[in-house]
Amino acid sequence: MRWLAIPYEAVEIRTALIQRYRGQGIPSLVLIDLQGNMKKNTCRMDVTNKGPLCLSRLFIEFFYRLVH
Repeated sequence: MRWLAIPYEAVEIRTALIQRYRGQGIPSLVLIDLQGNMKKNTCRMDVTNKGPLCLSRLFIEFFYRLVH
């Protein structure tokens, strides 16, 4: 499965994101809303332990709010 990623060489961007969203290592997977507010920063652990479908409820809720 492909994920959006910040290039490792982009140190300033990575540092800013880690500070803002309390990144917990590489790779990190953080769920944010449209305003950039962190909703969950343990998504990587969830996906590792439960598989990628574990986040489907959160994505469904997010997209529902997006269109309503």
